Amino acid sequence: MFARPPVQDAKSPSQGLPEPRPVLVPVGDSTRPTVVGSGPAPRSVIGNDLTIIGHGIKIISAGVLEIDGRVDGDVQGTQVIIGETGRLTGTIAAEQVVVKGTVSGQIRGREVMLDGSSHVEGDVHHQRLTIAVGAHFEGRSRRATGELRTTLDLDAPAT
Repeated sequence: MFARPPVQDAKSPSQGLPEPRPVLVPVGDSTRPTVVGSGPAPRSVIGNDLTIIGHGIKIISAGVLEIDGRVDGDVQGTQVIIGETGRLTGTIAAEQVVVKGTVSGQIRGREVMLDGSSHVEGDVHHQRLTIAVGAHFEGRSRRATGELRTTLDLDAPAT
């Protein structure tokens, strides 16, 4: 009655084809990416009812990290989103950073977007920076000419 189509042999990378790489693409709005060919990217949310405070706190996500609450510490992810109610004091390190809330500290990202509702005090190290009308930015913008480190130093204490 029902039959599955025959499984075709996939060519392995050793047969001359490159290994596929995940690519982040915006879906709907720019704050909800998906990894092409893999479904939605893993997503972690720090809700607006949550406050994380401590000495040397580092939060590391393998996917998307959305912060709607308050974090005093450093964060790292493939994509880090600071929501409109989000407040972060520390360092952000990610491939893509979207700020809609408040950040006090350094931002390191290949692509950094400051929304019109954002309030950022600190240096931004980037390869591409977008600042929307209405954004408050007090600090230095440093465009990376070479390789940009988008990971945290795990041995150093959080700032």
